[in-house]
Amino acid sequence: MNCLIFVGSPNKKAAPMQTAEALESRLKQQGFETEIVWINDLGITYNFCTKDTKKCLREYAGFCPYVYDDMTTLGDKIVAADQFVFVSPIYSCFIPDVIQSFLTRIIRGFCTFYGAERSEEFWGSKKVSFAAVCSFSPTKAAEAKFQKLMNDHCRQYNIFPDAILTLSRSLFSRFLNEKNLKKLDVFVSEISSKSAA
Repeated sequence: MNCLIFVGSPNKKAAPMQTAEALESRLKQQGFETEIVWINDLGITYNFCTKDTKKCLREYAGFCPYVYDDMTTLGDKIVAADQFVFVSPIYSCFIPDVIQSFLTRIIRGFCTFYGAERSEEFWGSKKVSFAAVCSFSPTKAAEAKFQKLMNDHCRQYNIFPDAILTLSRSLFSRFLNEKNLKKLDVFVSEISSKSAA
């Protein structure tokens, strides 16, 4: 199984990247081929239409024929992957714009450009999971925020997550402590079992 782990944190040393690296290590032990993609390294545009009519934004959203940004370089990897894991920080009221724009391009864009039938065939063969890292407890608030993200970007295209992980980061203890590592192991087990099904 081929898994792409997309990290939407602006800081490469922060908790989301630590989560992605720990996740990658565990998935490799389960036999997955993995790659971490740090979205901030990519030049991905959202308001990319240069035409006055905005036709390409309306009709070709994620794969605008007039734009050649880093989304096009990811195309083959996205098509080849069996599993996607999106890892994002959650701040007090929002998820970083970079991951929202990326999800819009990868999900809405694909569905708009290729049409409902082809996109259902494509996403029906993919597994999608989400991991959220927040600096507040309880994690139910983080789950609610991530649920909104999924509603906005996924459910309208009948894409439902196979696994959801929310981790809390405390200022007074190590982030990848025993409690969070146990949750991470359960998350990996869910991903593995759904991928095998």
